[in-house]
Amino acid sequence: MNNNNHYLPDATFDEISHLYFFEKEIKDLIFKFILEAENHIKYVVAYQFSKEYKDIPYAYLQTSSYSQDNILSIGYITSKFSKIIKDNTYSRHDNSIKHYVKKHKDVPIWVLVDYLTFGELYSFMKVLPPSLLNKIASNLCSFISEHTRITTPFTFTILLSFMDNIRDVRNRCAHGNKLLGYKYRSNLKYYVDVHKKYNIKNNSTKNDVYSVFIVLQCFLSKIQYAQLHNKLIKRFSRLERKLNSISVNNILNALGFPDNWHNETSILTH
Repeated sequence: MNNNNHYLPDATFDEISHLYFFEKEIKDLIFKFILEAENHIKYVVAYQFSKEYKDIPYAYLQTSSYSQDNILSIGYITSKFSKIIKDNTYSRHDNSIKHYVKKHKDVPIWVLVDYLTFGELYSFMKVLPPSLLNKIASNLCSFISEHTRITTPFTFTILLSFMDNIRDVRNRCAHGNKLLGYKYRSNLKYYVDVHKKYNIKNNSTKNDVYSVFIVLQCFLSKIQYAQLHNKLIKRFSRLERKLNSISVNNILNALGFPDNWHNETSILTH
């Protein structure tokens, strides 16, 4: 298939089928590890928020817990939280929110975050005070340090930029939308400690699947990222053996990966 989504004249049905299943496989694979990253972020956010507003019931429903720069966004997220609590409190089914409301008259943030989508988590974080966001970003450095030596601060603006594009690719994977050739709304912020390892410069384009793949290491353990990395190498190598009408580099490039990435990148140990 070319850039205009037309099949090449000499493409075979076998090739088309293998390419279709390849894209499905990598979407499932990337989605799986984004969920792992999402869980890590939720844990860190809940931990730092509960420390910041210790012993304040329903602190996340109080406007004073947020940065006051965008009152409308604060109203949106507090209303969303109220609805989640109300719906689950009056649900016919047992759940953790109902338990905490009835037994403790409070729903801790670490219980609530399990009910948030990635998009809701992102919206919540966007309206938190910068000082709290920087504590969250600093806490996440425990993951980054497993992959590289940290020499520059991992700021909340970088964190939110990474999350925005991860959210974008997550939604495409979850809804079965095409990844090949897709570019995301905005470039990722530049983080030298991660990007320099891959010869990516500040002015490089960073709005494709490869860009998101690289920054996932900021939210995954060394073992998890190695599993994702190594499985992608295997998927590309397997696809290469099935292609005749085009080079596997066409597929790599459509996802933002460098030429021959699967052959020239070493398997990560863990």
